[in-house]
Amino acid sequence: MKKRLSLALVLCLALITIISITLPACTPAAAPTTTAPAATTPAATTPAATTPKPTTPAATTPTTKPAPVPSATVYKWEFETEYSSGTEIWNQYKKFADMVNQATQGRIVITVRGSGEVVPAYQILEAIKTGLLTAGHNSGGQMQAILGDTGSFLGGSGIPGGPLGLDEVAWYYEGGGEAVMNDLIKDYGINVAWHALMPEMFGHFKKPITSKEDFKGMKFRTYGLWGNVLAKWGASVITVAGSEIYQAAKSGIIDAFEYSTPVSNWVQGFHEIMPYVGLPGIHSPGAAAGIVVSHKDWNALSPELKNAVVISGKAFAIQYLLEMTKLDAEAMAKYRAYGTKFFYLSDDFQKEVAAAGKELMMEISAKDATFKRVYEHMEAFCKTFRPAFEGAETRYCIFDE
Repeated sequence: MKKRLSLALVLCLALITIISITLPACTPAAAPTTTAPAATTPAATTPAATTPKPTTPAATTPTTKPAPVPSATVYKWEFETEYSSGTEIWNQYKKFADMVNQATQGRIVITVRGSGEVVPAYQILEAIKTGLLTAGHNSGGQMQAILGDTGSFLGGSGIPGGPLGLDEVAWYYEGGGEAVMNDLIKDYGINVAWHALMPEMFGHFKKPITSKEDFKGMKFRTYGLWGNVLAKWGASVITVAGSEIYQAAKSGIIDAFEYSTPVSNWVQGFHEIMPYVGLPGIHSPGAAAGIVVSHKDWNALSPELKNAVVISGKAFAIQYLLEMTKLDAEAMAKYRAYGTKFFYLSDDFQKEVAAAGKELMMEISAKDATFKRVYEHMEAFCKTFRPAFEGAETRYCIFDE
């Protein structure tokens, strides 16, 4: 550092020396004339001969100030999620809004609304299309409303015996799923991010479930493809929004229900009304969802701002999965401390769920060409992606009790 400072000092001194040498050489030689007799060197002519340079800047400096640069446009987005305000997933979308705001240096400001604050649950995509919302949470519930079974397949409640959340995120970002998704919802908006959770809880019950026969006659809250399977098993499937589950269960409208992952269910207070929780969530191993922006508002952005939103979405997908998994672990400890009883599905029962899921995929594919195309697209990717997990997760760990 001292050598660098010394070198800089030498350079500065050299520069000063050069300037001190060059400046006198660039000005008229006035000093020698000051010793000449007054008659031959009139005093009045000296200023004119020696002072033209100082007056030059004044002549070249513009007399008018440049026009001010217009301030950058700030885009304000109204965003709604189907989760109630104050719930953990609602908080996650608030974090996404903050990430976008920071990445765009305040150019995009997103206000996050809870379920029903602008439109009813499962009508978010329609509201984006009509302009009531700028952006929103794109779940299986939203897509089911406009795409039927194909929408259910792509997210929200997940696929019985289907891929994990990591599989679905990889399919979207690395397997061409983004193009598939945006083709499906092109009339509503553009999907700019895709994220997923760990497996959901199998459900909240009054007593343990040991086989499919236990669902016969049960008024069970769910939606999507798992609802199709349960209907075949004799359950009465009832779909209510997440914010309405607690009261529906308390009043007896439903006998049992599934909703989401441990932390999302905990904050809803479900442990207060149901003594049992089933694990693992084989009915929904990967609950995926997206973020959609209206075409009008998306097209108004510059390429730089669009890129900032997409990059924020990818970062959000990673943060979402890791942070929600951490919170799920903390919630499981809370359930145990509260006294909630857990029951675990046998391997045979899980295989039965997966077999029922596969059978349903084939049935729908046979009568719905769009569903078949999307299913086979994801299947082809997952068959190449999932072998990475073979033997990767050990059954025992030094941190297990």
